[in-house]
Amino acid sequence: MQAHSDMQQSASSRSHDKSLPRFIAALLVFTGLALAAYWFQPDRTLRFDARQAGVKIKILTDAQDGGKTEAKLTLQDKSATAICNIVDDRGYCGVTVEFGIAPVGVDMTPFDSIHLGLRAGAADERLRAVLLGFQKGISTMDDIQSLKPHQTSIPTGWKGPYLSVDRTAFVVPNWWVDGGKLTLERAGSDFRHIVRLDVLTAANAKLGQHTLQFDFIEFSGQWITWPQVLLGLLATWATLGFLYLGMVLYRLRKRTKEAEVSLRRSAADQAQVLEDRAALKQASSADSITGLLNKDGLERAYALEALPNVSRGVAVSLLLMEVDNFSAITDIHGKVVGEMVLKRVAELVKNTLRSSDVLSHLDGSQFVYICPRTTMAQARLVAEKLVKVLRGATWPMGIKLTIRVGLAAVDQTNGLDASITNAQAALARAKQKTAESPTAPPTALAQPSAEPAIGTPGELNASALHQEPSSHEQPTLPDASTAR
Repeated sequence: MQAHSDMQQSASSRSHDKSLPRFIAALLVFTGLALAAYWFQPDRTLRFDARQAGVKIKILTDAQDGGKTEAKLTLQDKSATAICNIVDDRGYCGVTVEFGIAPVGVDMTPFDSIHLGLRAGAADERLRAVLLGFQKGISTMDDIQSLKPHQTSIPTGWKGPYLSVDRTAFVVPNWWVDGGKLTLERAGSDFRHIVRLDVLTAANAKLGQHTLQFDFIEFSGQWITWPQVLLGLLATWATLGFLYLGMVLYRLRKRTKEAEVSLRRSAADQAQVLEDRAALKQASSADSITGLLNKDGLERAYALEALPNVSRGVAVSLLLMEVDNFSAITDIHGKVVGEMVLKRVAELVKNTLRSSDVLSHLDGSQFVYICPRTTMAQARLVAEKLVKVLRGATWPMGIKLTIRVGLAAVDQTNGLDASITNAQAALARAKQKTAESPTAPPTALAQPSAEPAIGTPGELNASALHQEPSSHEQPTLPDASTAR
């Protein structure tokens, strides 16, 4: 289950690693499509023809100001022509095109260009165009003079069917601002409620006859402006960026929860292992004499504590201890004293165990001591310490006890049974050498002949008996005849 959780976390991490490039690629594609839509979008137009329904065209002269200019308006199928005669220097004439109804009018803010279908009688005719709009708080319904003007000069000698003028060229004239005593805020351009267009001769126009033909006025712009595109892209990038950040935070939170669950599971598994160890020690304490593990319990403990280390190539050592002449002790002092000796051996050895070490009592007077994560050199030090502890102990009935210890390495080649057999063989050789050499010490360390003797492993401090090995290498021991 833990491996499955790790695989899920790994897959989630790979998905997270790929999501950022995909996210950026999607944003770039969206940005490209938005720019393409902006550049290739159709024009947005609003057109009013001279003879269109709802469009009113009137003549405009200086007569309303007391002037003497005479003018007449002629309507054709698609145009309106004004012919006037200016008789004084202050005279003017032109046409008024009404296409909006106050106070609503026409909103020109979406349009950035104005196309005027105009023709003047003279090539050098100077004209001016005025857009008049209704502005709340200034304009009134019954006073045409209160409409807010936006004026521009039309250059002479234009060519083509129409004249294009940028909307920004129309500005509010100073005379209207000064006359109305307007604040700076109200003096600015306002194209939201345009109701009419006036096309007039320029101030100080030449005296004489002037002809002006009006065909149409067309407002042109874009459905999506460049500022709108930029604002939309920024808003999209910001929104999607926040969404991506939220997604990343969500994934991090999810992975954190998964890690917490995994840790809790690991803790639960570890607790279960500890419970299993306790249950194992309790359930397998079938040896009625010492209370240690029997052979079945030893095999389960080996699978739990030693086998995982063996599978990973970590050093594991086995010590086989035997009480010499145990049958003689029971014959002389009785079975009860013999059992007291075995209990005393078990008690003294148990005091030297680590939490991962395994101690078992086999048949007769043999004890098996498994030391995970312990090299042969370190196992020799453990054996020396055990011999010293047992030698210095007191025994029932003043018995002088002799203990022999055989060492064997547990690896992937030699399992539990094979290692016990090797250690028993080492003990047998040690007994044989003792029989051949009466001066041999009663307590000796032995190893199987399959382990080549390559000399002593060097001086080892007794304080390092139960420390973790620095490497997985297992140095061999000298033969029992050279061990002291």
